[in-house]
Amino acid sequence: MRTSYDSLFSKVKNILEEDPMSGHLFVFINSRRTCCKSLYYYLMNYEVFQYYIHHSKLELLLSDL
Repeated sequence: MRTSYDSLFSKVKNILEEDPMSGHLFVFINSRRTCCKSLYYYLMNYEVFQYYIHHSKLELLLSDL
């Protein structure tokens, strides 16, 4: 996933039409489903995470949704 966190912030604001500082957890998964980035605003700070996930584990996570 090449998208920077600034770009993810912009996508939350413009495409999803949500407030990135609302306290919601925003999760982005790349098209190959090998990487996951999350954006979370908490106590006046952004928490950003990036995970590399084995493909079979991600399928299990998505099947529960």
